[in-house]
Amino acid sequence: MTTGGVVLGRECVAGAALYLALEDNERRLQNRLRHIQALDQWPVDLDLVTEAPKLGAGCLRGLKQWCAAHAGARVVIIDTLAIVRPAGKRGESDYVADYATLRGLQGLAGELGIGAAVARLGRGCRRRRRHSLGRRTFTKGRNLFLYF
Repeated sequence: MTTGGVVLGRECVAGAALYLALEDNERRLQNRLRHIQALDQWPVDLDLVTEAPKLGAGCLRGLKQWCAAHAGARVVIIDTLAIVRPAGKRGESDYVADYATLRGLQGLAGELGIGAAVARLGRGCRRRRRHSLGRRTFTKGRNLFLYF
């Protein structure tokens, strides 16, 4: 997305991207990115972060500050939800906890006019369903929520 072009089958305007690779350390992230990106030089508008607070404890504020500092902000990617999701209430289902957590992110994405993608570890399945907060695509072991 930082270079523009077609992403996920949609034409997109180039702009800044923030990737919260919260399961990675810097070395692992560097190796993974080299594997998937065949560029001599990384896009200057791609920011990589390996640590973040919980969404209810400063993460949304940090995302908003990052967007304010990057006038061309286009997308925020959080990998994975479990790391930034606050603890759910006793007896609360994962669905309800995820929904409550993602409402704040969806609101921020709408307010700022950016896209947001959130990876969620899960059992997965082979079909696609519509989700009330966005498009929910299932893959083996990981769910990806997209907000545009």
